[in-house]
Formats: sequence, structure tokens, C-alpha cells
Amino acid sequence: MARRSGIIAFGEDEREATDGFVQALTTDSQTESVAETEGEDESEEEEQDPREQDSEDERIPTAHVLMLPPADHSGIESTMQDIFSLVHSRIDSFTSSYASSALGNEGVISQLKRDKFLVSKQVEESFRTCPRDVFVPDSQKAVSYDMSPLRLTEYEFNISAPEVYANALEVLEFKEGDRFLDIGSGCGQLTAMGAVLCGKTGSALGIDLSEKTVSFARSNVEKLKVESPRFVEKACEVDFMIANVFLLDVESLPSKDNDGRFDKIHCGASCPPSRLNALVALLRPGGSLVTPCGKVMLLTKKHMNGSTTQKNVAAVVYGPLIIPSDLEVIMHMYRLSIAKASRLEGHETMIEADLNGMLPVEKVRNLFMCHEGSDFTFVVEENGMEYKIPAHKAILSSRSGHFRALFNSNMKDCVCESTTPPEEYSRADLIECLRYMYTETANVKVENCVQLLRLSKFYDVSSGIFRLCEEVLYSSLDTSNAASILHLSNWYSCESLKNCTTQFILDNLDEVRRSEDWCHLDRDVVEDVLLESSKRNKMVTHLLNSFSQGA
Repeated sequence: MARRSGIIAFGEDEREATDGFVQALTTDSQTESVAETEGEDESEEEEQDPREQDSEDERIPTAHVLMLPPADHSGIESTMQDIFSLVHSRIDSFTSSYASSALGNEGVISQLKRDKFLVSKQVEESFRTCPRDVFVPDSQKAVSYDMSPLRLTEYEFNISAPEVYANALEVLEFKEGDRFLDIGSGCGQLTAMGAVLCGKTGSALGIDLSEKTVSFARSNVEKLKVESPRFVEKACEVDFMIANVFLLDVESLPSKDNDGRFDKIHCGASCPPSRLNALVALLRPGGSLVTPCGKVMLLTKKHMNGSTTQKNVAAVVYGPLIIPSDLEVIMHMYRLSIAKASRLEGHETMIEADLNGMLPVEKVRNLFMCHEGSDFTFVVEENGMEYKIPAHKAILSSRSGHFRALFNSNMKDCVCESTTPPEEYSRADLIECLRYMYTETANVKVENCVQLLRLSKFYDVSSGIFRLCEEVLYSSLDTSNAASILHLSNWYSCESLKNCTTQFILDNLDEVRRSEDWCHLDRDVVEDVLLESSKRNKMVTHLLNSFSQGA
């Protein structure tokens, strides 16, 4: 050991040398005191202490040094015990940090199992699949596996201690196919572990307020996919977004069953009791929420009848959730109502109901353009050529009001075996219309969209094909064609497309009014737009009044 410029350096295995070090410090100090008393300057002749000959390479890094105040020669004997205690304290701190960091991921897992935080094999596997060091900055890799919270100063948040994550995941009781929401997802580790527990058929979403933090989490998961084949094999897709949970538009989130709610929710910040119901509302029946609330970790379960039960699972200290102001909530409600009006209705599958058990759906799909069992023919003349397209009366009558009326009438046409579509419809248009009748799908493009709307209306085909056409037209919507699309949607009674286009026009009214098609809109269509504008104004007035009364 050596004393250099007021710094005491020590290694990791030198606890037993502390007493000798303190003795050396005393000797050095006493020697200096004698030299000062005698007034002798021996700086040129004094032999260098062999301990001072350590090379720079052998010195302990400055991260592991203890700063001491300058020696007080008059009172050093009385302060030696304090210095002795200080040295031991610093060694204890360093040794503890080194030991926990040296655990590695398997060491952390073993420690959690010994302390009964890890119980299930599933949660243990999530820890093994998503090691903590993947989710910390390179500058902090050395302390990745500390059994304590880790402060990421650069991102201004903490990664919770491993036992906190373990406890939360255990009490949530994940199952395959769950939909998971991680509020305050931070580095993304817990979100990724939730994705493992949800399995390939589930989904995992992490939300955070900071764009920088969300970007960090995304990059961490991408890195995990490269470093952990087990994660790619076992986990569902993980997504992150910038959002405040109290301003989350769950209806706009992708969901297999169009239900924006979640089976499992973890919250990484303390939720005030007054706001807890807002989080519970995001749960599906049968779902679970774990969130800090006050000084406890609270588990809330929503039962199938909508009732809830709560249980305290741990004592914790967390920072608070960021609560939006009342005005922010009101404006969010307004934006949601506009967004909902601007959202197309989903395409509902109707073929099974139309067939009413007459034939299996897969069998019907295989009969498209097939001569097997065909008892009806569409005859199309195009470019001097005659084309015959096979069809089946039973399927046509179940999927088309036109043919249902034709085949069930008492007129002589009911026994006909062929028909010729109107000349304005091409063979390609007819094939796509039939494709929809047989398979519930069609190759709809901007180029054939209007013709398919006309042909489907002519044959009174179920509204599903209208939905496909609406989606294509809406995807092409801009200020130059908004008026013409509004006209089409009104003419063909595409109410969902009409509502969405009206909202778009109101958002871009100045530009749309300058388009040529705006001047050719029917009067009643323009009046509908003005009426919707009036509704918007009333909504804003109502919301502002509500805010004023609340204030």
C-alpha cells in the first residue's frame, strides 16, 4: 500500500492489510512531524521508499480510491480510529459492489430463487432469456447485475432491482396468448420478459413519455434479438410507443379481436388511488394489473363479471406517474371523438352467415372459377371475343340479392342458365366481384375501385366488398380528390367512408375548397359538411364549459 498526495489506494483482496496500512500512515506522518520540528531539509538526500516505486500500470484505478483530508499532525493519534473505520467502510462498499456485479445473469437468477422471489419456471426462463446487461448503456455494463436499482442518469430513470421485476411478473401469472401493457417501460427489459411470458401468440406493448427512452428500449430489444436466439424463438412481437397512459387511444391499437384492452398490465410508477380506476378500465375481464400505489405494490384482478379484488404484494417506493391536467384530458377526449369519426369501420366476414351451413366455407372458396358442379354461366364479350365464366346458383343466391330475387321468382328467367353483364363492366371487374362472393377477398385497386362499387351495387352484393373499396379510396385520400371521394361515398351509401372524408375535409377545408371537384358537389352533400362542422363547434364549446366548471 502507498500514500500518494493524500490518496489511500487499496485493492479488492486487501482487507487483511488495512491494519498495516494504517500503521504505515502513522509512521509517515510522525516522520514528517520530526522533520518539521528540526527544520531540516532532507528532500535531496532522503532515500525513496520502495513503496513509492510502483509503476503506473500497477496502481489501482481511480474508481477504487478513497479520498482523505490532509493529515492533522497535532491530532492524528485521536483520529486514527475514524480513518480506520472509513477505510473499512469503503472496502465493504467496493467489495459488495464487485461481488454482486460478478454474479452474472445466472448468479442473479440463483440469488432470486434462494430469496424466494423466483418461483415459477416460466418467470425464471424470462430472466434467462432477457439478461439485464443487454438493457443498460455500455458505460454501466460493469454493474449490470447488481442486486439493486440502477440509475441511468443519461435517460433520467431507474431500472428496478431484479427482485422487484421478479415479484411483479410472478403475481401477474402470465399465460400463452396474453396481451401485455408495460407502463413506464424504461429500458425495455420488463416489456421483453413479458413478451416471453405471453408467447408467440401474444403481444407486448411498452409506453413511455420520453422519445429518447422509447428509442433506447427499441434498440435494446433489437440487440436482444441478435444476442438471444431463445428470445426470437419464444417471445411475441414487442412494440414501444410514446404515450401517457391516461391519454392512450386503445381503440386505435392493433388487436386480433379489435379489443384494445389488455390481459396483463404492469405500471412502473406510483399511481394515485384517484386514478387507479383509469388503469383498471384498460383490463379485459379476467385480467390483472400490478402497480405501485402509495407505499405498496398493489395487485388488482378484474373478474369475468367486471368486479375487482385487490391485494398488497410488497412494500415499495416509486416515483409518481405523470398525471395530465384536466385541460389535457378534455382536449384528448375531443381528439379521440374526431379520430373515431375519421376511422373506417372494420371489414366483417359475412360469407359464413350468408351460406347458413349450406356448404363449408373452404369448399365454396375452392369452387371459384371452377366448372365442378357449375349450373350457371356469365357470358362476357370483350374485344371481339366471348368469355364464359362458370358459377353456381346456390352460392350466387346466398351472396347476391339480385340473383336471390332472380332464382326465387316465378318468372321464366328463374330457370335460365346464363346471363350477360351490362357492357360497361369488364370481364376483370366481374371476376373480382365473383371472387368476393366466393372467397370474401378481392383485388381492389384505385383503378377498379369505382367500377367494383357500381357492379356490386348492381348485383346487390353484401356490404363487405364496399368496405374493401372504402379502404382503398380512403388510403388515396388527399386535398385534390377529397370532394370527388365524398361524392362517391354519398352516391353509393358508403357511410363510413363519407364520415371519414367529411372529417378530412373539415381539417383541410381551405385547400379542399380550392379544388375543382368542390364546385361540383351536390348541395345536400355540402350541407352535410357544414352540419358536421357545427357539431364540432358545439363539442368544443361543451368541453370548454366542462373544463371551466371543473376549474
